[in-house]
Amino acid sequence: MSQGDHPVLFVTQGLLSQMSHVEHRWAINFVGEASVNGLLMRAARWVQTRSGIETAAKPPREIAKDLLAYPNERLPELTTIATTPVFDAKGQLLSRPGYHADAALWMDLHEGWAACKVPEHPTQADLEDALALLLDDLLVDFPFRADSDRAHAVAAMLLPFVRRMFWGQTPIHLLEAPTPGSGKTRLADLICIVTVGDRVGTTTLAYDESEARKKFTTLLSAGAQVIFIDNVRGGIRSAELAAIITADTWTDRLLGVNKMVQCHNRALWLLSANNPRLSMEIARRCVRIRIVPSEEMPWKRTGFKHADIVGWARENRIQLVRAVLTIIQSWIAAGRPQGTEVLGSFEAWARTIGGIINHCGLPGFLGDAEFYANADPESHEWAAFLTVWWEKHRDVPVSARTLMQLAEERNLIAFARTGDSSWACDSKFGKSLSSLRDRKLSGLEVVFSKDSHDGARRYCVRPAVSQSALEAKGSA
Repeated sequence: MSQGDHPVLFVTQGLLSQMSHVEHRWAINFVGEASVNGLLMRAARWVQTRSGIETAAKPPREIAKDLLAYPNERLPELTTIATTPVFDAKGQLLSRPGYHADAALWMDLHEGWAACKVPEHPTQADLEDALALLLDDLLVDFPFRADSDRAHAVAAMLLPFVRRMFWGQTPIHLLEAPTPGSGKTRLADLICIVTVGDRVGTTTLAYDESEARKKFTTLLSAGAQVIFIDNVRGGIRSAELAAIITADTWTDRLLGVNKMVQCHNRALWLLSANNPRLSMEIARRCVRIRIVPSEEMPWKRTGFKHADIVGWARENRIQLVRAVLTIIQSWIAAGRPQGTEVLGSFEAWARTIGGIINHCGLPGFLGDAEFYANADPESHEWAAFLTVWWEKHRDVPVSARTLMQLAEERNLIAFARTGDSSWACDSKFGKSLSSLRDRKLSGLEVVFSKDSHDGARRYCVRPAVSQSALEAKGSA
């Protein structure tokens, strides 16, 4: 079913969809029974025959219901809308408006993009000019803490343009600062203006995990290119967020539709917060972009190179996108050298984005190891407790109650031994100890056993043995 050069009906996340043009922009809309019925009526002349007489008819509603329940596998797939030229899986630059079947995307490009010419083999001068536009104009007034923070800001801008060139998950880009008004949201806005054309609607991190899941499913099912979780306060620990970031395909029930959807997780994830406390499962899924203003009240700062940087970015968006595309094309022309830095669960992202960052000579990519080392204060407290435990009891098995008393004496791991009653404290402490199974902290590990007399669980701590040491011992 098509209209002109483009299909009319698509399959998006396993559901029937079609494109609609609203306020000068294209959007993906899931269709219902009435819409499908209307499409069927316009797609063919329907007739019925009675007593040899042919009369006009309407398509049976069962056909529309069947199409909705079981979308035809021959219908084209549509995953998202791109508002800039992007590279496909083969590294070819897509710049024609409309539907691209091989990339399963719709390109919403106005006539002005014809001026966005990218050389097939950019010169060194082309590369330097492109990088200068990003660093010396767009990002020049952001007080990044270190080279790694600047490199990760550029990495965030690169990602949507090369997302189809690699399979695998991508990390959260964590924009953080010590105080409000430092420019985190402004930086996110600029990244969004370059990648999708304007600021994106922000969302919050719901503390109810089921609500968080619904939000993420709704955003991914709509083909969001950027998901921006703004102004997260306090500690950041969310099992749903951790799960979706490391999921290539996200399966859930879509609100308003009695059907499961499978969403490809291809979005750029941004999250902003002031000095956040991260659980380790969230920290290891993040790359940090930290801004550290020198002023006590940074929102009063003046003297910017571009007083209205958002307005400047909008006016110069085509030039900014051309700069990003030139950097990527230069990397492609150089043979796509792969990055050597590693981030677990995001290896393909690190090889691709790290390769581009290194190619343009920008230092610091994944160079902030202390961020991960310091991200989880609870792990530091557990490490201190295990050290005290080893000094006190060595490898002698002891009860949870004995360990609770030791923690109270040394005023350690208070988060693991609080509750409304003595029973609640004991229960929480026991669960906390269980979470240490097979973990290695400060060169020590916890081992569980049972008392031979009463069958109660006992715990002991011993020097941790690395996997390489175990393998060496086994081969001896």
